[in-house]
Amino acid sequence: MKRFFAIMVVSLTPLITVCGRDLSYAEIDTLPIPRLAERMLGEAGKLMMDAERPRALPGQIKFFSYAFVPGSQYGICASEWTTLYVEKNGNIESIAGERRYGIEGSIYAEPGAWNYKQFASMCKAVKSTRSYFPAPDPQAALTIVAYIDALAGRGPSGDVRYEFDCSGACTDDARDSLKRITPDTISEATVIDCDQVGPYQACYRLLLKGQPVADYPREVRIYGLVRRPSMVEIRRVKLWIGTTVY
Repeated sequence: MKRFFAIMVVSLTPLITVCGRDLSYAEIDTLPIPRLAERMLGEAGKLMMDAERPRALPGQIKFFSYAFVPGSQYGICASEWTTLYVEKNGNIESIAGERRYGIEGSIYAEPGAWNYKQFASMCKAVKSTRSYFPAPDPQAALTIVAYIDALAGRGPSGDVRYEFDCSGACTDDARDSLKRITPDTISEATVIDCDQVGPYQACYRLLLKGQPVADYPREVRIYGLVRRPSMVEIRRVKLWIGTTVY
């Protein structure tokens, strides 16, 4: 197990040797995931727990790795997602990898309340990583979750007060919609410049999936600071709501 986590802490992409060639659609559609992953990804395929298969070729297949401990941010587990685009003849045209994060424990647990053995066991027990969300790194993932909790009034930071600005197709409940943000609605997360200089500043731009998916895409910019997960401040939130044209 120690060897497993040592491998998983770094990105899988440099470790992958693309092995699949001339795979038929029937094989891609029916092979057991462990066998399919090893056929397509070589040794790195042994680290995959799940896959999203294409409905037809050409198309893409996405592999989801087992969850692992990405750092010292308790409660945040990670997974490597590897996407391969497969041509109609079964050849692999391209490969892309990204790291995703999930909440598997209380991010507000004090350092003395847990140890790395417990943390590793928690991540090892994860049954699916399909709902994990993007973030620049584990600390950003933890901070983003703390901000989302604070906006919804769920976190220990209490009733946060912040400036709010909305643009685009805004509605009367635009501000209240921030309370309904969940990690699995995030499609992209990036670091942005904070509008103040000082310690603990942490500012992010989140692209959100529509509600329902494909409708009303949204962008949220959160300007705040975090001293620790249980003590965050949000100074300003900028929300943009788009429209979908059919």
